[in-house]
Amino acid sequence: MPTGLYVHIPFCLRKCTYCDFNSIVAGEPLRHAYLQAVLSELARYRGHRVDTVYVGGGTPTTYDATALAELLAAIGAALDVAPGAEVTLEANPGTVALPGLQTLRAAGFGRLSLGVQSFRDEELRLLGRTHTAAEAAAAVQNARDAGFGNVSVDLIRGLPGQSLRDWLSSVERAIAVGPEHISAYGLSLEEGTPLTEQVRSGRLPAPEGSEDPDWVRRTVEVLGGGGYARYEISNYCRAGRESRHNLNYWHNGEYIGIGAGAWSYLEGERYRNVADPAQYTSRALEGTELVCERERLCTQEALGETIMLGLRTVAGLDMAGLSRRFGVDVAERYCGTIGQLVAAGMLVADGERLRPTPEGMLWQNAVALRFLA
Repeated sequence: MPTGLYVHIPFCLRKCTYCDFNSIVAGEPLRHAYLQAVLSELARYRGHRVDTVYVGGGTPTTYDATALAELLAAIGAALDVAPGAEVTLEANPGTVALPGLQTLRAAGFGRLSLGVQSFRDEELRLLGRTHTAAEAAAAVQNARDAGFGNVSVDLIRGLPGQSLRDWLSSVERAIAVGPEHISAYGLSLEEGTPLTEQVRSGRLPAPEGSEDPDWVRRTVEVLGGGGYARYEISNYCRAGRESRHNLNYWHNGEYIGIGAGAWSYLEGERYRNVADPAQYTSRALEGTELVCERERLCTQEALGETIMLGLRTVAGLDMAGLSRRFGVDVAERYCGTIGQLVAAGMLVADGERLRPTPEGMLWQNAVALRFLA
């Protein structure tokens, strides 16, 4: 199976109101040292083969384009990056301009993932974003002018006070700017974030549409009409433009995580680096242990997780391939569960594939729990 590389950049210009990701606002000394720490950790994996590279955050583009180009060159020098690898960079629209994007494209970044979140200025202000809707559209055009032929846009639905009409207007604006890929996530109110506190205190209305089946159905319909096929619960693309890096996660493939709080999964073991960026930096530069948490999955746990993740995708599971991978007859082991879910209209058995129905996609968590129990 392929192996993915994820490099975490934990820095932002400011913290968004909904965000509980491992990200901070930091000064130049830590930011400079952090990149050196990342290079030090990369050396620990020297020679590993990777098929996808994803530099995410945080906001990687809080660094200038030259620094990110040097980071990508260091990745190529340390690891065996497969020819034709998908190489993705996350960016916020307010942190990229045409000259920097040209530098990034020339360096070898081939896919740009823009954290737009909304094409409505009032919603962007609510979320604490640093860009406007016009700047988001301009970022897509600048990416095109810089030579990026693979652009993704992220959107969040179900914001406090957002109507279905408001949400679909953002979806339609995203279609109009013409990216190859659109991620449409439901808002999750995370503990300790300003947005959650505002909702709890009554200063903002409770979100209504993040998991509403009607909102999801209309999203699928509108994006489908715009030429974007759904291939995973929250992800849509033009033909052949699926995120290969994320598909590797959904196939429960192996991956290397570099940076503060990054997870890796290699040879059946999953492990996580220390999350605090300053602590991570000092440990990496000192050459001491970075991992703070480890777990080794037994065959049953790994199989259950692989089924759960695979049923997030429209293509579903290759049952014969899954049986070969884990050395068990998967269809026989889960015969009763599969039969019940097929009868309930949640799954469809199509030859060697087990796929979720559109209704099954709506209730994926409940479906997945049947295989994890």
